[in-house]
Amino acid sequence: THQEQLDRLKKELDEAVEKEEYEKAAKLRDHIKKLESRQ
Repeated sequence: THQEQLDRLKKELDEAVEKEEYEKAAKLRDHIKKLESRQ
């Protein structure tokens, strides 16, 4: 579902931040924002 996809992306985002992969984190955050704005 849409919500499951968002939850998965948010977990990935947390992991990216923990690993200091800020470029990846920024892309994930943009992707999450796009999905949330479409709801």
